[in-house]
Amino acid sequence: MSTYTKAASFVLDTLWEDDDFRDYFYNLDAELADLGPLTQIVFEPAYLALKAGLDDTALQMLEAQVTTDLLTPLYRRPGFREMWEQWDSQTRQDFIDEQSELQLAKLLIQVYDRQLDAAYRAAYASYLAQQETRHKK
Repeated sequence: MSTYTKAASFVLDTLWEDDDFRDYFYNLDAELADLGPLTQIVFEPAYLALKAGLDDTALQMLEAQVTTDLLTPLYRRPGFREMWEQWDSQTRQDFIDEQSELQLAKLLIQVYDRQLDAAYRAAYASYLAQQETRHKK
């Protein structure tokens, strides 16, 4: 599962806690278990589109702060520094990217919950329309 897929999945799980959001999908005969496998093809693009629409400078500053906030306490943990030193640069980067994106998703859902809700609903509606078109062919 990619870094962005994990973040999009976190957003989906968080939005699912809202009764209105959940009822929208229930009305379409969809359960969370049905949506999970669609995260990469339906909800990840919606998550990335929302991010792409944000101010680049503010987003970069937020991403840098999230990375600092994430690594500082970890680096103080016994054993983490040694483990970090043993990792190659790609492993370090992958770790930072994945953990930072998840933390960023947590912040985005706090600030842009309505926009993410709308984006996820629209993405699923578009997916259903595409599926219906395919079945008619």
